[in-house]
Amino acid sequence: MITDMHFDIIESQLAEIEKNFFQEDTPHDYFLNGKTGLALYYFYRARISEDEQIYGKANILINEVLDQLGTPGRFYGGSFTLGISGLTSALLIMKEEEFIDFSDQDLAGLDHFVFSWAKEELDIMNTDYLHGAAGALHYFIERAGLGNQGCADMASELIDIFYSLALKDDQGIRFLNKFYKNRYPEFTNLGVSHGLIGVLLILMKAYEKGIRTELCLEMIKGGMKYLEQIYFNKLFPQSGQSRFFVSKNEATDELQYTDRLAWCYGDLNVALIFSKAGKLLNNDKFSDIGLEIGLGTMQRTTAAQTEIRTPFFCHGTSGTAMVYHSLYAITGENRFFESYEYWKSETYNMLDTDQLKLMSSGVLSFLDGPIGLAFFLLTEQYGQKLKWEKYFLL
Repeated sequence: MITDMHFDIIESQLAEIEKNFFQEDTPHDYFLNGKTGLALYYFYRARISEDEQIYGKANILINEVLDQLGTPGRFYGGSFTLGISGLTSALLIMKEEEFIDFSDQDLAGLDHFVFSWAKEELDIMNTDYLHGAAGALHYFIERAGLGNQGCADMASELIDIFYSLALKDDQGIRFLNKFYKNRYPEFTNLGVSHGLIGVLLILMKAYEKGIRTELCLEMIKGGMKYLEQIYFNKLFPQSGQSRFFVSKNEATDELQYTDRLAWCYGDLNVALIFSKAGKLLNNDKFSDIGLEIGLGTMQRTTAAQTEIRTPFFCHGTSGTAMVYHSLYAITGENRFFESYEYWKSETYNMLDTDQLKLMSSGVLSFLDGPIGLAFFLLTEQYGQKLKWEKYFLL
């Protein structure tokens, strides 16, 4: 339970962030780098502060976004990061949190746009979560879970296509990702943001909601088989801290490693998926592997060992803290809660506005800027899980 003192500290930090970063206009309406994300932030702020002026600001922002739909440059395609599935995901959060209301029919046109876009992206093997079809699939699964049959049907069709594209062999199952096609023409990735673990977590959601359960289960088991053989074959680098590679060139077998602990990719992602799979499949071996990998990451706390140098969400202290909290929620292991507390404390230690300006990749960058950090602080201030988290911690 958050104390009054901590509540007030966070309140002052959020006010400082708003004053220094959120006063500029933005030419984009994206969820993760534009006006949509800022509107959602202000809705949360209005509810906890009970400030009608802030609530009015949130309403103005989201209405401006909706009024300018179709204006060139406001969104990019159907992606979660910069496109329409990011908008529809944010609108769904707003509805679930009871900030706004709308009917299924109100989003029907946007849903069909996202669906068509996702199929086109899968035609070119863009299976990316942040920038490709997996982000759209995640949105449809969330809508289906709230009773929208049309979105359930679209999710089912996309799952069928993912299955047809899965790379299946004796090693298991994974997915090529051509979002980075210029750099990695035959590239597979293990992370949440761009790779296998992100897709598997989404398929686990579909399985839990009863969508294409047989295909989902086959892909989940195949994906876990692939990760398990990496674990037991110990394809570890000659130096460094990481236990798992980040990406692999399927044509050359070249492996890319990083020592990063983060929300986006790295060993912490692998600990999360093994823990989640162990619980979902009632598989003690997976749970034990997840625990072993997760506890191993706790020994890494320096910048050299973790590549963590900012308080931001994607690969900074706040996102890392939230992943450890997810591991704690899945496993009940108190040592993961201790790591969450450690990285939360490190986040607070970095809340210097002048330094944030130097480190930020953009005023409204959720992943590498102050707004993602602000969302983390909102969760801390509320002292409970909020709906926005399920789109990032899956």
